[in-house]
Amino acid sequence: MKNTPDSVKQYLDKLDIKLRADGYLCLNDELEIIRNAGWVGTTNLANIDTTANPVLSIPVLEGLLPGNNRAPTVISHVHIDQDYYFDIHLFHDYVGAWVLFIDKTRSAKLLQKEQQIRLSDDFNNDKRGTGS
Repeated sequence: MKNTPDSVKQYLDKLDIKLRADGYLCLNDELEIIRNAGWVGTTNLANIDTTANPVLSIPVLEGLLPGNNRAPTVISHVHIDQDYYFDIHLFHDYVGAWVLFIDKTRSAKLLQKEQQIRLSDDFNNDKRGTGS
């Protein structure tokens, strides 16, 4: 993503790990989109209707907005659509309320696979009566 806003850069720089935002929205007090760029799954954030409530374009934001304006919030491994998972970061600064989307599809699918293996092992051990 080109021309990442300073607010996003500063937020990401404060985190312990190196992350890159794949998309973002910046909302004013009325939850109107004042800045937007990047992608969330197959949704091009640059093309969404900025006059409409952002929840109409990205339904997983239902109930998350406007968020806590005192402390950043991170919701991990949100299943955006059939194929994509994103971490959603919500924070406020002098510009507005920011919603960052960080693609975690690869790690989420790996975690899902590992969990399925553990569940299968537990199920098989329970059938044999051996425990985990």
